[in-house]
Amino acid sequence: MLPLNTEDCRNTMWTITLLYILGLTLCQASGQGASTQMYYVRLTIESSAIPNITERLGDTFVNEASLQVDNLTVTTVCESDAGSRACSCSSNFRWSEKGCDLQEKCTFPKDHTAMCVHSDAVAINGFLRLDGATYHNCLKPEDSAEYKACHEDMFVKMKTVYSTLPGFDTLSITRYRVGSVIVEFALTVAQKIGQKDLVDKSDQLTRNVNASLDLESSGVIKLTMPASPVCFTDQPLLSCQLQEPLGVLPVWQLSRDRRVMEIFNGTEALVSTEPKNTTVQLLKISELWEGVYSCAYHQKKKDLTISHQASALMDLALLPDILISTEPGFPKCDSPEEVLSVKVICEIEKNTENYTVTWAHEHLFNAVPSEVTKKTFTADAIVTCTKSGVPTVTCNFANRCNETRSATVDINIIYEGEKFCPAEGDWGNTKNSDIGLGSLDENAADVFSQLDQVTNNSQKINSYANLNASVQVLLSLSNKINSINNDNTADDFFDSSSNILEESLKDSWIKKSGQENISLAERYLSSVEKLIDATNVTQLKKKKNIEVMATNCTKQNTKCYNKVFNVSVVLKSSNPGKVKSAGFKELQKYLPQKDNTLEPNSIVVSTTMENKISSVEVEIRFPLLRKRPPHVLMKCVAWDNATRDWSEDGCKWSGASDEGLCTCKHLSSFAILMQRYPLKIDGLHRVTQVGLAVSVVSLVTCLIIEVLVWSSVVKTNTLYLRHTAHINISVCLLVADCCFLASMDPESVSELWCRIFVVLKHFCFLSMFFWMLCLSGMLLHQAIFLFHNVSKRTYLRLSIFLGYVCPLLIVVITFLVYDGGIEGKYFSKESCWLLYEGLMKGSIHTFVIPVGIIVFVNVFSMMVVIVKLLDRPKNAERTNESEKKAAVTVMRSVILLTPIFGVTWVFGFAVMLMDLTSGPIAITVNYLFTLLNAFQGFFILLTTCVMDKSTREALGKRLKNNASAPTSGSTTKLQSTWKK
Repeated sequence: MLPLNTEDCRNTMWTITLLYILGLTLCQASGQGASTQMYYVRLTIESSAIPNITERLGDTFVNEASLQVDNLTVTTVCESDAGSRACSCSSNFRWSEKGCDLQEKCTFPKDHTAMCVHSDAVAINGFLRLDGATYHNCLKPEDSAEYKACHEDMFVKMKTVYSTLPGFDTLSITRYRVGSVIVEFALTVAQKIGQKDLVDKSDQLTRNVNASLDLESSGVIKLTMPASPVCFTDQPLLSCQLQEPLGVLPVWQLSRDRRVMEIFNGTEALVSTEPKNTTVQLLKISELWEGVYSCAYHQKKKDLTISHQASALMDLALLPDILISTEPGFPKCDSPEEVLSVKVICEIEKNTENYTVTWAHEHLFNAVPSEVTKKTFTADAIVTCTKSGVPTVTCNFANRCNETRSATVDINIIYEGEKFCPAEGDWGNTKNSDIGLGSLDENAADVFSQLDQVTNNSQKINSYANLNASVQVLLSLSNKINSINNDNTADDFFDSSSNILEESLKDSWIKKSGQENISLAERYLSSVEKLIDATNVTQLKKKKNIEVMATNCTKQNTKCYNKVFNVSVVLKSSNPGKVKSAGFKELQKYLPQKDNTLEPNSIVVSTTMENKISSVEVEIRFPLLRKRPPHVLMKCVAWDNATRDWSEDGCKWSGASDEGLCTCKHLSSFAILMQRYPLKIDGLHRVTQVGLAVSVVSLVTCLIIEVLVWSSVVKTNTLYLRHTAHINISVCLLVADCCFLASMDPESVSELWCRIFVVLKHFCFLSMFFWMLCLSGMLLHQAIFLFHNVSKRTYLRLSIFLGYVCPLLIVVITFLVYDGGIEGKYFSKESCWLLYEGLMKGSIHTFVIPVGIIVFVNVFSMMVVIVKLLDRPKNAERTNESEKKAAVTVMRSVILLTPIFGVTWVFGFAVMLMDLTSGPIAITVNYLFTLLNAFQGFFILLTTCVMDKSTREALGKRLKNNASAPTSGSTTKLQSTWKK
């Protein structure tokens, strides 16, 4: 500061603050352009010298050849007074945020340093992410030598780049923090900044220090807000102006109640964008639009992100939603001379607006404000008990813009001699029935409107008493109203009926002690059905929880079609007139149900028709709420008011082939009930246990026999290969059957053991079928190529690969694909077997598809063998005896090959495709499959050992030799001695 004042002219002295930009002809970093530095000087001079001060000073402040003053500007002018100074900003300058805000002239103490900043000054906060290995010393204590060296190095590198920005003012590193190493810094530029310069310099810095950089600027964007407060009926315009086009789209946001929401075009807001300007116009004001508005432009370039942002608070002068009531609701007069005091309550939602509240009244003595809280305003109304019109009280709320909103309530007095319902529990005295004021339609419309308003806030009616009162209103109106022809009334009726079914109210439908909540759902259904029947529905009425559709059906239309909530209703009748269908969400949960083994699996759909006809058929196609598991029975039911329960009478389910279709012979409210558990076949579990036990014993016996007769029977390569396949098939089936027996009671098996058993069964059954494929392939080869032999070694290699490697690959891949064999994806804990989720869905298909292919190939091989057996030279002398022998040979081949080729598993495909709900045919197929496959081991023993002649003879000789072994030994010894 250069003081220029003297004693003689002290009273005419002015203080000015000068800003001058000092340029360095030699930059701090070679080749980067001239560095600049801002300096502020305060001078006290005569007022007459102010206009030419910048020309007179010139380069006064520079005494070095390498420095030059690029610009000298007056920022602030102050006039001294006794003990204070009155200051104002020069043109294109403004008070800083810590100054005097938007005032043009401010007064400060004499020793206060007041200063204006350029209108286009920019403040930037930056976050530089560095390589932690190179700059880790910057995280050390600030008093350490390592920190000081690292800090100085970083500061010089940053200032070397940013000091070359025109108007560069200050740069400071605020702190270092962990995240690699993050440098937080603040940069100010005292004049308009070129965006290309900022991008280029920042990009250069990221390359110099090998880092990424995020910048947040304020001052580049100028946000213009409407004058405060914004009135409720205004359509305010918010505007953001840029210094230059940035080439990116702006983002408007509103912050309120710790939430940040982006603003787009809509019914209440209109966003427009131009190259240097963007605006938001609010077409309709509500409390939703109060908060802090911000507009931002985000520029990105490789490791550089620059966000230009401006924000400001919009202060709205709101108008409240008013809920007005009286306490008591029905004041009672005992005599005409009596005077009553009634409290009138006006409640509003809590907000920041400071309302001016006034009261008005008619046909009563007085209404005096009595109490005010943050959101409740009350007045004491003095009413007389003489009938002189309906007393009313009005509360008026005025905001800061003097806009008003009011609410009026009638004081319903129970005069002497009038009927009323006496107080009971939480309910006070209430007028009884109609009071004789207004038409029935007008009163009904008013009741439905109020009921809609009350039920619209589910939190306020979330109790049994309130829900019961709401249903009672519907029930009373249904008993009085014959028709509803007004669309607004119908809308209010459907809205309130839908509100009562809100899912958040589910606890209010639950039975409480001493309360008949079961009848609550019944009364709701009965009353709403009556009101829908009385409503003139001209178009589809769709609410959140109720949808109603009406169709006019003439004599020519034998079928009437309605659709509600994707439930299609087809009524077949002659001339039914207007047919109405209504769908109710959530109601199925609350209607009483005596059979606990069933649960609702559809919404409730009600159908009525105008003309009463005795013969009618209704087809209802329901989308199921939950997928029906296999073998789970469903029932089509209608509500029976007499039994207060669901009834199957007159309704039929279409079965598993069309599981959502119901056909009924009467009209009512319909739904689908589903059993909680799948159907079980009596005795099937026991048959399976016995069959598997017999199979295990049979397979062990079969393996023992193979060991005993091996050397006697296996004389050729063909016999060697056949018996090798028999042994491997028996071993695989034995292990699989043992695992099946061990896991027949899944509830007693842990999840780990269940998973192990599933993997073993999956592998062993597949291995069994692949060995069957090897056996059938060998027979097919022999039948077709009579004179071509495959070596034993080649066949064994191929058989081992097919019999064990292929199943192992299938099991391992399946296990990995289904998330490492987790329960619910790879296997079911309920059955300890692979999961079936529908046609071509579920892990079971990794078993079914290979088995299906193998069974098909085996059947084909059987057919070829049978054809070869029948393909003998035909001649005239062929006798009936030879034909009989051929037939016997064919039958014997079929019986022998069927178990060992796994052909009986064909019934397994039928079991998968047929649902137990299909009836006796499905049960028969399940029994056949279980009998044939549970005893498969026994059948293999019969066909490979008992019915095989060579095996029987070899076993007989072996047993005979074992029995005569001691005698044979003595005879041999004697003969040997004799020969000597």
